[in-house]
Order: sequence, then structure tokens, then C-alpha cells
Amino acid sequence: MRHKSDARRQAILSAAEEMFCRAGFEATSMTAIAVAANSSKATVYAYFESKQALFLEMLLEAGRTHAEGALDELALTPDMAAGLTRFGFRYLVFLSAPRSLALLRLAIAEGSRSGLGRQFYQGGPGRFITELTRMLACHIEAGALKSGDPALMASHLKALIECAMPERCLLDELYQPDPASLWAQASCAVTAFVRCYAPSPLPGSAVA
Repeated sequence: MRHKSDARRQAILSAAEEMFCRAGFEATSMTAIAVAANSSKATVYAYFESKQALFLEMLLEAGRTHAEGALDELALTPDMAAGLTRFGFRYLVFLSAPRSLALLRLAIAEGSRSGLGRQFYQGGPGRFITELTRMLACHIEAGALKSGDPALMASHLKALIECAMPERCLLDELYQPDPASLWAQASCAVTAFVRCYAPSPLPGSAVA
């Protein structure tokens, strides 16, 4: 029974994503989503108490489904730079995907609606920062990074990885970065980050 319930919920979320991306939040009705999901309006409301709740869950579900691969790269490994570069690359692949951009545009357009933007940030981009902060704290404890505020470090790393790419992808619909350029961007960002936050050499030690 739970399998059927999960399948029905996913069908509603998929239909909602299609409808919201096509017509926007205001012009999309719960009735239209129900029809697209081959369901009833009462069933849709049984899963989601309001259109706003459905909209928020649709955004968060898409992020959870398609960004998990990037977070998987944050496992603690002996080669910190390599792990962070893989994380950065997979994050950029996710961020630059047409579907991700379409959903991000929706989130920005509707973000001021009754705290929706704050909730989306906490469950989406904020979760990325939280997980990255946790991993960087582990690297600080292991001595791979100098002592400091891991949350601030996480914000710096995220900004370095993204650089100006989100703005260009959001505003220039013809721009689609290739995997090689995304890898180069992630690698350069991590190199700059490690140079900034590498442990300071001990007094009297040789400096290369």
C-alpha cells in the first residue's frame, strides 16, 4: 500500500513540476495539477494541504533527487582537494542543468510569497552549506585545513565554485557550459580555496 502511496505522491509532484514550469505559480491550479497527474483534486489535497505546500515540496524534492550525487562526494577521503573538486564538479553539473535553472527561476520569482523563499533556502541551498560545513569541520579536525569558522569557509568555497556561472546561466538561455569547463572551474576554485585555508607551516619549517 505504501508503494502505491509513494507512486501517487511522485506522480503529483511530477505533474506539478510540469505545470508550474509551463505556466508559473499563479496561473497553475490544483485542479489542473490533478488532471495532469491523472488524479482527483481531493487526492492532491490529501497529500499537500495547499498549492504553496505542493510548490515548495516540488522544489525541494527535485533538489534532493538530483543533487544527492554532489553531496555523496563529501565523504572524508585522504585526498581532500580531489574530493572537493569532484563535489564542485557534480554541483556545477546539477546547477547548470536546464531543469535546475527552470526550478531556480521559479523559486526566485515566488520566493517572497509567505516565507516560501526562506523555507526553500533552508531545505535546498542551506542544506548544501550545512553538509559542506560539517565536512570542512572534519577536515579542520584532521589537520588538513587551518583552524577557523567552517561555516564561513563553506560559504567561501561555494562562492568560488559558482563564481559568476549562475547569473549567466539564468540570464543567457543560449549559454550551456560543457563538462570540461565545469571541471576546470571546480578545480580552480578548490585550488584557490586550499591555498587560502591550508594549515600555516610550523615556525622554522621549510617552505617550498
